Amino acid sequence: MAFLVYFLAAAATAAFAVYRYLVWQSQYWRRKGVPGPASRLFYGNVREINQFYEPMPMKIHEWTKEYGKVYGYKEGVRNVLVTSDLDMITEVFVKQFDNFYARRAPPLPQDLDNNPKVNLFESRGARWKRLRGLASPSFSINSLKKIRPIVEDSAIRMVDVMGKRHGAGESFDASRFFSEFTLDTICRLVLGQKESTIFDNPRIDVVQKIFLQSMDRPLFHFAVGVPGAGLSLRNIGKKLNMHTPNPDQNRIFMEIENAVRARVKERETSGAPDASADFIDLFLDSAAEFEYQNRGDFSTQASVAKALTVDEVIAQAVVFLLAGYDTTSNALSYTTWMLSRNPEVMKRCQEEIDEVCTDSSISYEDCQNLRYLDAVCRETLRFFPLAARAVARTCMKDTTVGGYEIDKDTIVMADTFAVHFNKDLWGEDVDEFKPERWLESDRRVAAINFLTFGAGPRLCVGMRLATLEEKIALAHMLRKFDVLADEQVSKLTLMGNLTTTPERVPIKINPRI
Repeated sequence: MAFLVYFLAAAATAAFAVYRYLVWQSQYWRRKGVPGPASRLFYGNVREINQFYEPMPMKIHEWTKEYGKVYGYKEGVRNVLVTSDLDMITEVFVKQFDNFYARRAPPLPQDLDNNPKVNLFESRGARWKRLRGLASPSFSINSLKKIRPIVEDSAIRMVDVMGKRHGAGESFDASRFFSEFTLDTICRLVLGQKESTIFDNPRIDVVQKIFLQSMDRPLFHFAVGVPGAGLSLRNIGKKLNMHTPNPDQNRIFMEIENAVRARVKERETSGAPDASADFIDLFLDSAAEFEYQNRGDFSTQASVAKALTVDEVIAQAVVFLLAGYDTTSNALSYTTWMLSRNPEVMKRCQEEIDEVCTDSSISYEDCQNLRYLDAVCRETLRFFPLAARAVARTCMKDTTVGGYEIDKDTIVMADTFAVHFNKDLWGEDVDEFKPERWLESDRRVAAINFLTFGAGPRLCVGMRLATLEEKIALAHMLRKFDVLADEQVSKLTLMGNLTTTPERVPIKINPRI
């Protein structure tokens, strides 16, 4: 009996201690005098930011309107400071990069220091600097000129199918076509796929599921609510051979790994090719076995090894496939929607394309000269920033930004929508779709004002490729068709957790006369 009493007393004491700890955690921002939404015990605000049909960037912007330019919220035990103050954003993403070189970790993070397969997006510190330096040449002007024919071939095939299926003028969902196009392109560039498989690619549904998975799930809530739980859960899943929740995803990752290792064996037998055929070759050109150091203090001035391991090549191929597919597909979807809603803009794009692109093939130089189309793409991405969730950094050492003391491990996030619709930055016509604003010489857009591709040294490395793909696809589409609005639909329904994706993009097309 006495033992039971002692046990119950100990259990009650432990429960009370856990309760007090959760209360103390939930009041982190209140103790610092920083406004923000009320935080629930254990979960914090994670359930509010993970609503599938109210994507996180929308919720963040809603809170900005309520709490001001700087406020805090909780993701379980993680502290997040949100800012739309441009001076603070510049400080975090540019001036104090050595203190904010890491991205926010996902709910189920990798061991970024010791895992041999860490990709460029998730990497940090010395490993990030090394991977970034080796990835950048893959997106140079010379590299883009080499891969342009592949991009154009996939674009032409997409436009041909679009015309055959929907050229009669009925409404259809354009987003599926753009998903097929970007996956086809990236499979040819990353996996060395020889022929186009548009509308015959078995990977499309699986890849879409990866990006459309809901994060409003108990597993993710538990992972952010308990310190260290995310990494432990990932390690347990790895030991049980459960790398991802979906076995189809595992098959795609294994396909990429097999493609890389097959190319390694091919090189061992025949030697490296004279000209790199795709991104795998480009990365394998830098592959070597070596001892690398990924820990310790980070400095942009420190020197790093100029080589990749084969495991890192596999990781880069995976992230390039996924990121290259989703972002460009969404950019095309949003831009086509805006063209359908602004017929005068569409006509001006067509006139420019007719004037600049005089050959059947659209060259790299043609794309560079499509200045108005480029302005349309940029203005669209001001309205619909692609990866606003990713415009965040983790504080790696205690510091002060804008008068706020930032503790180590705090996530600092920019409210991209607040910046993109700030009248002080963009003018009183900020709510108008006005591509001309990007061409006005007296109103040059500062880089930090446009956060679609991030900011600072971790600016999206694939930005040039994404822009090339988008302009080639749009140029070929607008050459052949007028893009018209579906009068039955007045606005897009946005969804998603990892990225913000349109549920459908209903448009009509008519052949140009």
